[in-house]
Amino acid sequence: SNSGGPLQVISLSEAPVGDNKIQVNFIVAHVGAQNDRFYRKDTSCDDRTTNANKDVVFVNMVSDINGARAQCSGLQNPAPDRSSGFITLFNGAPRNVVCTFDTATVDFVSQMPVLIELEYRYSQFIEKPLIVQDVATG
Repeated sequence: SNSGGPLQVISLSEAPVGDNKIQVNFIVAHVGAQNDRFYRKDTSCDDRTTNANKDVVFVNMVSDINGARAQCSGLQNPAPDRSSGFITLFNGAPRNVVCTFDTATVDFVSQMPVLIELEYRYSQFIEKPLIVQDVATG
């Protein structure tokens, strides 16, 4: 499920990738209005083309397996354990993220919900023409 925000995880899949490892692939997409913009958290909503903080989302793979956090690839400025970091959705295009869990400490079959947090600033605007009429009193 999603929180209903304008940036969402729209797809998620899981697959084994060798001994004691599983991989979780997910796609982050902007599902808000096309003219709305999003920016790196804790920055200003500056729409200049040269703004390096535009179209940047903080991704945090909260889920763990027996306390072992996922190691995600392709993140900018990743956390030391590589479970979180920033991604850029160039011109708002969807972006795939790949995270790997080490299952060496798991000795039982289980199901685990996956919790992924997305953090960003969002700029939304509405443009509507107004007609101002002179209402002269006579």
